[in-house]
Amino acid sequence: MNTPTPESNLTEWIEQTMLDLKDGHGSVSQVQAFRELLASNPEARRIYLKNNQLDHLLTLSPASIQSETTHPKQNKQPKRFVWKQWHVLSGTAIGAGIAAAITLLLVAKAPQLPSEPEIAATHALLPMASLEASYNAEITGNAAIDDTNFDKGKLSLNKGIAEISFRNGAQIVLDGHCGFEILNEKHVILTQGKMWAHCPPEAHGFKVSTPGGKDIIDLGTEFGVQVNPAGETNVHVFDGLVEVASLNKPTQQVTRGTSMQWSVDAPPRSATFVGAETFTTAETLRQRRVDSYKRDMLERSDLLLYYDFNNLEQGKVPNLASGAMPNTHGEAPYAIAVTGRSKTSQALFFDKPKNSVSLHFERPPETLTYTTAAWIKASNLNSSLMAILNTDAWPVGATHFQVTRKGGLRSGIRGGKSFETSSGIIRKGQWHLVAVSRDLRDQSTTFYCDGKRIGSRLCAHNSPSSPSSQSQFGQCTIGSWSDPIYPNSQRTFKGFIDEVMIFDHALSEKKIQALYEAGKP
Repeated sequence: MNTPTPESNLTEWIEQTMLDLKDGHGSVSQVQAFRELLASNPEARRIYLKNNQLDHLLTLSPASIQSETTHPKQNKQPKRFVWKQWHVLSGTAIGAGIAAAITLLLVAKAPQLPSEPEIAATHALLPMASLEASYNAEITGNAAIDDTNFDKGKLSLNKGIAEISFRNGAQIVLDGHCGFEILNEKHVILTQGKMWAHCPPEAHGFKVSTPGGKDIIDLGTEFGVQVNPAGETNVHVFDGLVEVASLNKPTQQVTRGTSMQWSVDAPPRSATFVGAETFTTAETLRQRRVDSYKRDMLERSDLLLYYDFNNLEQGKVPNLASGAMPNTHGEAPYAIAVTGRSKTSQALFFDKPKNSVSLHFERPPETLTYTTAAWIKASNLNSSLMAILNTDAWPVGATHFQVTRKGGLRSGIRGGKSFETSSGIIRKGQWHLVAVSRDLRDQSTTFYCDGKRIGSRLCAHNSPSSPSSQSQFGQCTIGSWSDPIYPNSQRTFKGFIDEVMIFDHALSEKKIQALYEAGKP
C-alpha cells in the first residue's frame, strides 16, 4: 500500500500526519505543510475537526481563515438525535498530545512563535464542545452542529448518559434527564438533572449556573451537581475547591469532601456530602461500556473463537464463543497475566516463546469468508515479524497474521501471495484493534486497524479451486511462531494481547468500526 498523500487520500494523510505529530515524529516541513493545507482547504479542516479536538496551538495565519470560522447558527430549529447503546469518539487526551507535540516542534524549530491573534483564530475553528461517549442517550436541542459537536445553545438529555468535553479542557458527564445550556466553553447552565465535572488546570474557572441565580465556579478539580425539578441544588466537591456565587452576596467556598445546597429563594447552606461513587464519572462510564462490550461479545452468534484471557484455569484458555466447537480451548502453561486495556480486563504479556498460547482450530468447510481480530499493544518492534496468530506448520493453505518491524501488518496463505501494509500502523505502547478479513471465493484479503480499512488485495497465485484457496488453521500459536525449516527463527510478539477473535464471515468496515468503538479503552 502506497503512503497516502493529500492528493491521493486526504483523510488518511491528515490522520497519519496527526499521529506523527502526536508521537513527536514530525518535522518543521511537515508542520508547515499541514497548516498550509488547513488554511487553504475547507474539507481538510472538516476532517481535522471530526477526528481530533485540538486544544489550542495549531497555527494558521489570520488572513487565511476569514469566513471559515465556526459561528453560532441563527434561528436554529431543535435537532433530535438518538445515540444507540454505545457511541464513543476520540479522546481529548489524544488531541492534547497532538497539540503538545506541535507546540514543541514550533518552539524548538520554527523561526517564530504564533501570535495571540493566530492562536485565537485557530481556536475559533474548533467546536465549542464535543460528545466523547454516550450510553443509550437521546439528546435534543439547537446547540448541535452535527451528531458529535456542539455550539452555543440549549440541549436536553432525555435519557441515558452523555460525556461532553469542552475545547478549554473541561469534561462533564450528564446522567438521566437533564436540562442544559452552553453559553461558551467556560460557562454552562444546568436547569435540571445530575452532572459530574472534571476541570484540569487549563479549565479552572469553569462556571455552572443553576436556578435562583447562583453560580458554581470551579477552582480545581472535580465536583458533582444535582438540580431537582423544583430548582433545589446540591453541589459536592470530590477534589479541590469551588466557589458558590450569588448576586450581591459574598462568595462561599466548598472544599474537598463537603457539600452545599440551596433552593431558588433560599441562600446556600451546608449539606450532607455524598461521594463520587454516587455519580457517573467518565471513568465509570467507560467501565460500563467495556462491561457491556464483553457481555455483547459472549452473546454474538457469528463468533467461532473468542479468547478474552480473563478466566485462566490451570493454564487453559476457554473458548467463550457461543458457537464454539469442542476442544478449541487454548493451552498457556507459562502465561503471564496482567491488567488489560481496562481495569476489569486481563491481557497476556508475551516476551518469550514459552509465553505463547497453543490451540487447535478447524475452519468449518462451509465457511468461505472469515475475520481474525485481536486487541494488541506492542512494547517493542525489534523483530522482522511478530506473530499474532499463526498456524504451526506451513503446508499449502496455512495462514499467518503478524506485525512487521516497521509497524505494519502482514498476512498470507501458503500457496498464495502475502500482503503487507505500509509502516507506522502499529504504534508502540498503544492499544490497537487489528483485523484481517478473507474471502476465499475471490481470494481477497482486507486489513483493518482501529476500525478503519487500511488496505485490500487479491492474495493468490492459483485459481480459486486450488489448495491455496482452502485456508487452513489446524494447530496454531498466539504470540509466537517458529519456522519449521529454520527453528531458530522465532517470531515472538513483544507486548500484550487482550483478546483474540475469529468470526464466521468477512466483517464489513462498518461492523469493524462498531467493534472498535464499543471495545476501545
